[in-house]
Amino acid sequence: MRRSGGNEVVREAAVKCFLNIESGSIFIQDALTRAHKVHKLDSNQKRQLTELVTGAIKMRGRLEFIRDCYLSKEISRWTNGCLLLGLYQLIFSEGTPDYAAVNEFVTLAARHENPGAASLVNAILRNHQREPMRVKYPEKENDPIGHLRFFYSLPEWLCRNWMEQFGIETATKLAEWANSRQFPSLRSYSLREDSHDTQLMDRGGFERHPHFHKYYRFVRGGDPRETDVYRKSLVYLQDPSAGLAAELLDAHSGELIFDIGAAPGGKTINIFESIEGRGELLALESNRGKLKGLKNNLYRLGINSVNIIGIDVNLFYPRRLADAVLLDTSCSGIGTLARNADLRWRIHKVDLIEISKRQRQMLESSARLVRPGGRLVYSTCTITREENWEVVNSFLIAHSEFSREKIIASQIGLKSESITGEGDMLVLPHHYGTDGAYACRMRRVT
Repeated sequence: MRRSGGNEVVREAAVKCFLNIESGSIFIQDALTRAHKVHKLDSNQKRQLTELVTGAIKMRGRLEFIRDCYLSKEISRWTNGCLLLGLYQLIFSEGTPDYAAVNEFVTLAARHENPGAASLVNAILRNHQREPMRVKYPEKENDPIGHLRFFYSLPEWLCRNWMEQFGIETATKLAEWANSRQFPSLRSYSLREDSHDTQLMDRGGFERHPHFHKYYRFVRGGDPRETDVYRKSLVYLQDPSAGLAAELLDAHSGELIFDIGAAPGGKTINIFESIEGRGELLALESNRGKLKGLKNNLYRLGINSVNIIGIDVNLFYPRRLADAVLLDTSCSGIGTLARNADLRWRIHKVDLIEISKRQRQMLESSARLVRPGGRLVYSTCTITREENWEVVNSFLIAHSEFSREKIIASQIGLKSESITGEGDMLVLPHHYGTDGAYACRMRRVT
């Protein structure tokens, strides 16, 4: 979708952001926040900068492929940034005249480098403008990995992972989703819902989610936290796929429940709603930085009876075993690629080895907190086999006191295609317009 590209200040800030993010020295949101302050951007310029940088980072692999069709020599980082962002605006930025996209980035190359750099940027941008068919992507039939990698701008290891796990057709749909625009999702807070204010949502930039009736999408643009319904604590931010794990826990009033890895608090709120505030709910979070956000999100809704504990589950030894434990473990986050533009370039195949080791340790520690007859749900926001089935299967082989419980799709509003052969939940994002997610429900039998 082509969008307005903004002015010279925005483009210069965009090149700086892009290069900082590309180097791996800063996360995209931190880079954008810093640029907003340094360049004193107004709200419209902030939007333009976000769209330009987010889009260019997502499509970096494809832009580099296009660049290499016209260029065979090394160039400076600044020249490369001007060239890639210029290509992005020519191809994807609606409302930006081609001459403006070319001229602005040529000017930036000249100002920060030299006339030779400016000439090179000008030549490549205008060549692609005149001869876009010169770019030949690998064909899907002959080189499916190359096609996914370069046309959809994805790392090679992830293309192989999806191909091996799902096949080319599903891998292609996942690739399309990874580059799609995702609107923020919010869930209505049932313990403080007012019909009049819920109607306000229908005309306040929200639309009801087509698959999950408790959820809304904020489609107006901007920050949903600045809306009246959010300020009135009628909703909270949560992707529908995240709420499914709490539903699988099947929490009841009067139970003792542990929510492990509770930040930012969405699943804790889900559980609190399920027990209608009656029961003993402990929310554990080991990350000190996330702990403050967890507390703020609960207190904003007036939830004061949840016991929030800043501790690593590996060091947690309660007086009583829980009736139900939800482990929302740390993961690669591959299921959130569409919402996190730089994630695809920060996660590598080797990272999955260390991540899965931590997950297995957290699962071991969480399992010892469950009473005989109690329930344990393991959940992630990723769709890789290494972080999901392999972790759970290795745990179950070593722990005969736990058994896997087959999930019934219709009980949580899903289609049968979202249940694996083992009976676990696997939500693929293109099926419902959500993030990707996995969950396995187990019961301690002895």
